[in-house]
Amino acid sequence: MKLFLAEDDAVLADALLTRLSQLGFEVCHRSDGLAAQQVLLGEHFDAVILDIGLPGQDGLKVLRNVRVHQPALPILLLTALDSMEDRVAGLDAGADDYLVKPF
Repeated sequence: MKLFLAEDDAVLADALLTRLSQLGFEVCHRSDGLAAQQVLLGEHFDAVILDIGLPGQDGLKVLRNVRVHQPALPILLLTALDSMEDRVAGLDAGADDYLVKPF
């Protein structure tokens, strides 16, 4: 299974990449929203883990742009934003689920 991870926290990204690889997943990682969007629109992935607070372009914009082209792609938002409004905004933008850091 090929996963895409968009996360700008280097420590968390490294931990996720290590563990997901140990579990047998192929993982592509970008730490910038614009770079993430470019890769997501150009390659096939089975699922996405997407941070909202990315440099370059925030994860909600990336999510909306990817949803136009890949409406069935499973996308999990992984973010420190924990208010009810943030959760609703993420799900309304097209996320399949929303997980608050730290987890």
